[in-house]
Amino acid sequence: MNRFLASCLVALTSCATAPVAGFSSYPLDELQALDSQEAWAELLAHVLEVAPSKRDGRWQTLLDHAAIAKLAALEVVDQASANAALRTADELMVTYPSLRKSRPYLDERVEVNLVALPMVLESRQTPEWLQRIIKLAERDAVTPKLAQRLATEVVGKRLIPSTSLPLWFLALKRDGAAQVCGEPMLGKAVMEGVTEGAGPEVKELVTKTCQAQLRGPVMELVKTTDSRTVLLKVCPLLEGQPEAAELVKAKCPGPVFPTAK
Repeated sequence: MNRFLASCLVALTSCATAPVAGFSSYPLDELQALDSQEAWAELLAHVLEVAPSKRDGRWQTLLDHAAIAKLAALEVVDQASANAALRTADELMVTYPSLRKSRPYLDERVEVNLVALPMVLESRQTPEWLQRIIKLAERDAVTPKLAQRLATEVVGKRLIPSTSLPLWFLALKRDGAAQVCGEPMLGKAVMEGVTEGAGPEVKELVTKTCQAQLRGPVMELVKTTDSRTVLLKVCPLLEGQPEAAELVKAKCPGPVFPTAK
């Protein structure tokens, strides 16, 4: 009986110390060697063979190097290659989930998106394209000023400025008025928005959040336009602002503001 128990203990000890298949067979030093050789494809093929308990900061750095190198090697020259690049950037985060929180990788992914997204826009799919960009900004809360860059470098260059307003609202939420209100493209988007008929969020920007930066452009618009339609939409945004009192009196159709009952 004692011999039987001893045999069981030996077997259990052997199982506890044996390497886990598929994980402990690839040492970090070998990944480091692949990194030094810039053997990025081979590194990516073996990086998940490292045991989860060994995937430390060094492991993440090696993964970052290989994933970033794969993105950097992509040639984005037309719609087909742009779509392929966008797929690759997303698929890497599915295969290697830790990349979703990697600042170096996300920064490189942003650069790929900034180049590729304008190339995949088709006029009949504009709403879907815009939603794709908004979701990209919403899902990446790590990359600094991502919403601003997408609004300025992608949407603002391909569509009318006011279509970028959802990105500016997200930017204000994340980074605050001090960092965002002075952006020139925000001013263009807002001014276009107010002439189209400002919704509550745009009115909030003009009259409160970014009033110091946007009051001047709004007053200039009122001063220079002769369109009654535009004045009826824009003049109410100057209500209660002493600096605009004389301008409102001179240019705005009356009564501009509703009379209290």
